[in-house]
Amino acid sequence: MSLEEVQQRIVELAKSYVGIKEVGKNAGFSSEDFEARMRKLGWIPGQAWCAYFAKLLWLEAYQGSEIHSTLKNVLSGGVIQTFRNAKGSPLLKVADMPVVGGLVLFEVGAGKGHEGVCITVRDEFRIGTVEGNTNAVGSRDGDGVLERQRSLDVNTKKWRYLGCIHPPEFIPVL
Repeated sequence: MSLEEVQQRIVELAKSYVGIKEVGKNAGFSSEDFEARMRKLGWIPGQAWCAYFAKLLWLEAYQGSEIHSTLKNVLSGGVIQTFRNAKGSPLLKVADMPVVGGLVLFEVGAGKGHEGVCITVRDEFRIGTVEGNTNAVGSRDGDGVLERQRSLDVNTKKWRYLGCIHPPEFIPVL
């Protein structure tokens, strides 16, 4: 599978989850299948789940790849930890410029974050995303999986763009 095919696969997977709703405040999901997948990754009720959602997408996209187990260990349920892990990984590239299929990460307040998957790049500052745990106004603690438009030209006390983890090549398991 080429890198472009992997990127397209990530976008298709992300869009397939749009519309899934949260039940209660991070207490569960409208889809039992989705909830089971999230729990398998380590998500527990009450936790923020945007990073778990992004991890789920990449693990599904890289199923059957030699790098699947590495991704499983590098990507975490926490945005800031995922960012640190990715920066320290020889497998992953973290850059300012977003790419389709990449994981876009934001720091939101003191040590908290928000993460989504880039599905379109309009220019160096504007992207389309699919995000978990967001809402219509773009909160980092929302109520579902939604498509969003984001500006990366943010650097306020509340939001700061950290970077984009670029999708690596797909190396099939032999």
